[in-house]
Amino acid sequence: MPKSIRHPEFIAHRGAVTLYPENTLPAIEGALRGGLPWVEIDVQFSADHQAIVIHDESLRRTAGRPGRVCEMHSEDLAQVSVHEERRLGPAPTAIPPPLLADAAALLDGFPGAGMFVEIKVDGIRHIGRERAIEVVNKALGHRAPQCVILSYDAEVVELARKYHGYRIGWVLSDYDRQARKLAAELGPDFLFVNLSKVPGGEALFEGPWRWAVYEVSSAQLARDWFGRGAELLESFIAGELAAEVTGQ
Repeated sequence: MPKSIRHPEFIAHRGAVTLYPENTLPAIEGALRGGLPWVEIDVQFSADHQAIVIHDESLRRTAGRPGRVCEMHSEDLAQVSVHEERRLGPAPTAIPPPLLADAAALLDGFPGAGMFVEIKVDGIRHIGRERAIEVVNKALGHRAPQCVILSYDAEVVELARKYHGYRIGWVLSDYDRQARKLAAELGPDFLFVNLSKVPGGEALFEGPWRWAVYEVSSAQLARDWFGRGAELLESFIAGELAAEVTGQ
């Protein structure tokens, strides 16, 4: 790890989710206004091939209703409220899942911030890799330099770099010798891994990438993983951890 890096950088996992419904405009803006350097969002695709910011393929968990994103038109999804009533209680007004273009537009007010845009494997199966990259690239537009295309699907992030010059991040399904080999071949800018997948006490394997560990839930874990080579730490409580660990 470069000696110049004194503190980890924190990523707001799906936005400022302790205050707002995940992956919504209020959550994304809340994380950016909180001064976090990174926010991570998820993308699925509607029936009319619009990039929709939502984690699950199903609407059941966040909207409390049946339906699949890939089977609904974007205009119909705009009438759905994903306010996570079970977790956060009733919402005074509807909070729809945003279009990726609207989420990315929030970056205009925060030129120093970055956005990890995770293209979900469900969505890739729905419209295909090349179409997925085409739709996401169009939605991001001139904000692309502030964005990193992220996915479990190594081929889709490779296409994003090849066709449009994006910085890319690969999310590891497994932390093993095969993953290390594929990472060396892909050469992503960022490698993401769930902290539970890495053997206890082991330093993260080295390469030209920056490591990001997710599911970090305490300041002690943040410090431990930074010491093991993770420069970026993704958490649902990123703002709180950043304040405690970095004093910012």
